[in-house]
Amino acid sequence: MLRAWKLDEPPRADAALPCHSAPDHRLVYLDYEGPLTDQRGWVARWDWGTYQLDLETPTELRLAMDGHRLQGKVHIWRNSPADNQWQMLYRPASR
Repeated sequence: MLRAWKLDEPPRADAALPCHSAPDHRLVYLDYEGPLTDQRGWVARWDWGTYQLDLETPTELRLAMDGHRLQGKVHIWRNSPADNQWQMLYRPASR
């Protein structure tokens, strides 16, 4: 299964953005683009590539991204396990 996150806008360098934990996705969604069942919306691949998970706790994720759009560090966190308000910060790799 894939962990999924929804952002209200595309990531920007060094800007903390609200994000929402979405239900886990099946692996088929790695390659799928198109409509969702029951007219729930549309799936479009925004980025693709690889990542390395550097840290995972109930309140925090740290990733190294090597995608076509995002290359750098991503930090996703919330203040406590009971808090469902997540934040995402993207720091581009030095070029």
